[in-house]
Parts: sequence; C-alpha cells; structure tokens
Amino acid sequence: MRTFLSVCKRVLTVISQKLSETVASTDYAYKAELADGLEVAKRIAEKVNETLRQHTNHGIVQELESRVKDWKGHHINDFGKLLLDGQFTVTKADMDRDYEVYLFEKMILCCKEVIPDKKDKKNNKSGSILKKDRSSQSMGPKKNLLNLKGRIYVNNLTHIQGVGAEGEQTASRASFATLAEHYTFS
Repeated sequence: MRTFLSVCKRVLTVISQKLSETVASTDYAYKAELADGLEVAKRIAEKVNETLRQHTNHGIVQELESRVKDWKGHHINDFGKLLLDGQFTVTKADMDRDYEVYLFEKMILCCKEVIPDKKDKKNNKSGSILKKDRSSQSMGPKKNLLNLKGRIYVNNLTHIQGVGAEGEQTASRASFATLAEHYTFS
C-alpha cells in the first residue's frame, strides 16, 4: 500500500509541475477545471494516506499493548489516539540508552526493550539446543517485551520549544526522531 501512495504522490507532483508549466505559459481555456481536478486528486491521496496511517497506528497500539509487561495501573485506551512512534537514544553518564517512544494524544510513553538472558536457551538432556517452532517463523521475528520506563501526561507540558541543529526555532514534526531531536520539553 505504501508503494501505491508513494507512486501516487510522485505522479501528482509531476502532473502538478507539468500542469503549472503548460497552463501558466498559455491561455488554456480549461485552466481552472484542471487546477480543480488536481486539487481533488491531491485531497484523495491525502485521505488515503491518512487512512493508511490510522490503520498502521492501530496495529502498533495492539502490538504495544501485548509487549508491555507491566502497565503500572495505566490503561492504553485512556491515552487517546497514537500520533507518532519511534526510537531515540538518551545519553546519561556517557552511556547510551535506547528507548521506544509513543506519542499519544494524552500521554508520551517511554519504553525499554527487555533483552532476554542468553542463559534462557533451553537445553534438552542430550545437550542439544531445542529447535524453534517453524510455524512462528512464518509470522516474522518475535519482538521482545517492553518495560514501561516513563510517561509524561501531555496536559502537564507547560512549554514546548522547537530547537534546530544550530539553535534556531523550527516547526518540523515529521517523525518522533525529529520531535526528540528538535524539541525540548519542560
């Protein structure tokens, strides 16, 4: 589906450029109709993209719900819609820590992946390692559990300031990585 949307977006961009070049240089009788048609096509592509994003986010929320070991009394349905998700690294005391972050309408969740111990591999009596169930391999790699490490209620945020690479203010919100790099929360 993503491929369809990216192709659709590229086609609309090319058509828009060609239309602008062709129509701007001439007195084309149907200039307004072509411009209206292009706007309709763009709105359709945006709606399809938004629907796909919502569907993808729904799947991410379901996966998150099953991966978190202890919700610490919180209910995922109370967080609102998922807006962004991603990973970022926090450096503390010269150690990098990777977190999976989820921005909901009402809360920001920070989770850390639980890495299973290497000792957990089960050996049978003969010393050979038990073979994996082949049926689970067809569903893709199994993701590790998550520990809920932090949460920020969005209504407790008092100030969000965009800061770019050189300190200038910015409004970029393309992904959570961008959000984590360009915004400071207080």
